Amino acid sequence: MCLSCCHFVIFVYQCLANPLKPQYSGGIVANPELGQGLKGWAAFGDAHLEKKVSKGGNNFIAATNRSGPHDSFSQKFYLEKRKFYTFSAWLQVSQGNANVAAAFKTVSGFQRAGWVVAKTGCWSMLKGGLTVNDSGPVDLYFEARKSAVKLLAVDAKGNPMANATVSITQNRPHFPLGCAMTDHILTNLAYQNWFKSRFTVTTFENEMKWASTEPARGCEDFLVPDSMLRFAAQNGVLVRGHNVVSNDPEYIPKWVESLAADEFRLDVERRVNSVVKRYAGKVIFGNFVR
Repeated sequence: MCLSCCHFVIFVYQCLANPLKPQYSGGIVANPELGQGLKGWAAFGDAHLEKKVSKGGNNFIAATNRSGPHDSFSQKFYLEKRKFYTFSAWLQVSQGNANVAAAFKTVSGFQRAGWVVAKTGCWSMLKGGLTVNDSGPVDLYFEARKSAVKLLAVDAKGNPMANATVSITQNRPHFPLGCAMTDHILTNLAYQNWFKSRFTVTTFENEMKWASTEPARGCEDFLVPDSMLRFAAQNGVLVRGHNVVSNDPEYIPKWVESLAADEFRLDVERRVNSVVKRYAGKVIFGNFVR
């Protein structure tokens, strides 16, 4: 199991006979491989917890004697506002299939970080992420549901309607969903409406890169990325900072090519300090060198 901050990675796995090792060595999860028994873990709800070992030698927590969908195992964390946390876990159920969600009880409510269809006899990877509205302690737990959702269409008097046509529209994604953004969003209303109705996380295409913000040595211009950042903030979209320095010649200012090694080092230091100070606390993550 892994809970980490500020990584944007997508993994797609089949249901496996044995789960893979925790990503990032478990991140901020305590005792992710259960080498210390159940230390750091606790029951959530009415579940009884046991540490078990699979035939393949994998340690896992079994939650038994469950009476409700929320009865599971739990761990406490302290999460910070405006940071993006990725989450992954390998899950299995004892009978049939079940929709299992990773959920967090936060100081401002409940949030789900992702879900997966867990199966019997193999391990399914749940991968998701979340941000929290307020910094503070949270409880991770899992929800397992086997029942399907049933929709009933009724008329104004509450009587069932036969052959009714039902449509569902997702107005806003519940989980973090992102897409790159270009400076065209500053002047294109249709692009603005399309973007803010679908995405909660973004990174700018080239507008934050060195070649875009310092075309002449010592003449920094952050007008465009600053404007894009304001648009994102006004619409509840979190921004992942782009690389501060790149090894791709296309994104390095042309004037850098004529610098001596010592001059280059000093200009890189100046660039890093300038960008970090400017955007500290305004972006959830950033690459320094790419």
